[in-house]
Amino acid sequence: MNYQFHHIDSCPSTNAQLKEDFLAGKAPLETVLVAKTQTHGRGRYDRKWLAPEGNLNASFLINTENNTKAPSVFNLMGGLAVCKAINKTSSLKAKIKWPNDVLINDRKVCGILSEFIVEKNAAIIGMGVNVNSRLIDFPTERQPAITTLYHETKNEIDLQTFLQNILNEFTHTEPTKLISEIHDHLAWLGQDVCVKKENTIIKGKLHGLDENGFLLIKKIDQSIETVMAGDLLRLASSV
Repeated sequence: MNYQFHHIDSCPSTNAQLKEDFLAGKAPLETVLVAKTQTHGRGRYDRKWLAPEGNLNASFLINTENNTKAPSVFNLMGGLAVCKAINKTSSLKAKIKWPNDVLINDRKVCGILSEFIVEKNAAIIGMGVNVNSRLIDFPTERQPAITTLYHETKNEIDLQTFLQNILNEFTHTEPTKLISEIHDHLAWLGQDVCVKKENTIIKGKLHGLDENGFLLIKKIDQSIETVMAGDLLRLASSV
């Protein structure tokens, strides 16, 4: 893909801004929007995403006309690309927390949010990666659960180069190996977990993924339950 980069100082959300520009005819497919800061970054269920300066706030627009992948796979593809870019540029071992986070040492370093514009055969993959910010840039109550690449390595990273590495990984992942690669990068594989969805809690061991990127939980009776959506948590027995 020949991505076109558009850099701005700030916007409420790179996903929302790129979608608005695309629908208005101002942004073609394969546009990448990068903002130094976001004022209203968001994740799943409209949860707030904090975006201090020095981090990567980016969204890119792709053509889905000939796509054969399940929509649920796109967040995981973004997470895989981020993991591989981190792992190739440092000694860190980043892992995918299903369905749309990336962890380092069990602390969140990245969130992914994919949105589909079905009538236009397009999808927007948005990501916020804590790159060069310091933990002190985040609220005190959030610091134990998050990390940044600078905090882990004590080295600053060139954001444009890092973004290009992510895009390269996203574009060149072999389709036939996609699910197996995502599986190999899953956090908490084989560990005791639970998934909370609406008023239901599913407990068991994280068994893997199916071909659609849905989570497979092996329950105490050895049956496998497929989970399409929910919040994944590791149980204390696995800590």
